[in-house]
Amino acid sequence: MGAFLISRVRNESLVITRSTTTSPPLPVRPVATVPPLVCRFVRSARPPTRVRLQVWVQDTRITDKFRTHVRRCVADYSGPWRYIMAIDAPDWVRDAAIRAFARFVDAGVKRRESRLAVPQDVTAEAPVPYLPDGDDSHRLELMRPSEAASRRSPLPLIVDVHGGGWIHGHLDVNRFYCSRLAERGFAVANVDYRNQPDTDLAGQVRDLFAALRWLASHAADERLDLGNVFLTGDSAGAHLASLIHCVNRSARLQAAFGVDPVPGIRVRALGLVNGVVEGTYRVEPPSPLLEMADRALLKVMCGGDPHAPWRPYRSFERFMDGVDVPPVFVMTGLADPFYDQSVRLMRYLRSRGVEVEDMIWPKDRRLGHVFNVTEVDWEESRRTNAAMCDFFMRHLAR
Repeated sequence: MGAFLISRVRNESLVITRSTTTSPPLPVRPVATVPPLVCRFVRSARPPTRVRLQVWVQDTRITDKFRTHVRRCVADYSGPWRYIMAIDAPDWVRDAAIRAFARFVDAGVKRRESRLAVPQDVTAEAPVPYLPDGDDSHRLELMRPSEAASRRSPLPLIVDVHGGGWIHGHLDVNRFYCSRLAERGFAVANVDYRNQPDTDLAGQVRDLFAALRWLASHAADERLDLGNVFLTGDSAGAHLASLIHCVNRSARLQAAFGVDPVPGIRVRALGLVNGVVEGTYRVEPPSPLLEMADRALLKVMCGGDPHAPWRPYRSFERFMDGVDVPPVFVMTGLADPFYDQSVRLMRYLRSRGVEVEDMIWPKDRRLGHVFNVTEVDWEESRRTNAAMCDFFMRHLAR
């Protein structure tokens, strides 16, 4: 098996040389199980970003076709998303990629914290644990309009599930977004959960069910209207939000994910923002690197068990099958790399007669993935979030 090092990137072209040693070394595996590419992505301390890929191939020859193939992959993914690409590599590469992605996300959070604030007319309570295990990921925070403090009637409840590719996220990521939803007359639960690979997909579902159970048991004290619950999620959070609704409505899915239903909660509608609802990083046009990442993601989602009972229910088409789905608000845009997943979701829902309201933004780099969550005070974000909340208001049970 030949080892080759792509030693530098210049103007999106690659210089490929034969290499006999690497640091740290990648494990040598039988040819039959070696993926087409095993890559390590390294970001320099200063721009412009330099990318090195350590590549193992099953053929000892570097052909013009292979050279073009690799060049296209790098050119297509020259932005921050490159950090996710290595998730299919050995564990040390996967973990390094996740750490880099986490740094990228958290840097964005820090920038937002320096210029945004929770509105004065919104009361944000201190985060509380929904499980008594001391894990910071098992917390949620409640927000509500400040004027609601003087009212005794319960408020309709939005339960928001943050995104982060299933691999990184925390309460700070969606705090300002949740506060803008609370401004519009809702109690909002900003819910955290464990990231993969610290747990698997079933573990994330169980975390979110524990949060729902906490909200149900504290509804009277917190003045939450369990008859008017709305689930929202962005990116991977959209996948999880729609998944937990379906699991709560299906004994078949409850058995697969190992949870008991949460009684008393009536979900009136879903709000899905730039949803990665197929449970994959699949994009159009297809990317060989993301296809490789998907194979590793599936392994992590299943906890390394190819026979995990929840494995068949990765995609919305499988977990929504046979389940009553409430009305759905879908926001996407032509600048979202996962636009096609939202399109397939809307086509599927409409074929089943489910009410769908869509908001599709034109191709504009500013209006990319989850812009209404990260840039909450842009005019386009205000319009998006207002449209979703208006959709929810129309579906309140009076």
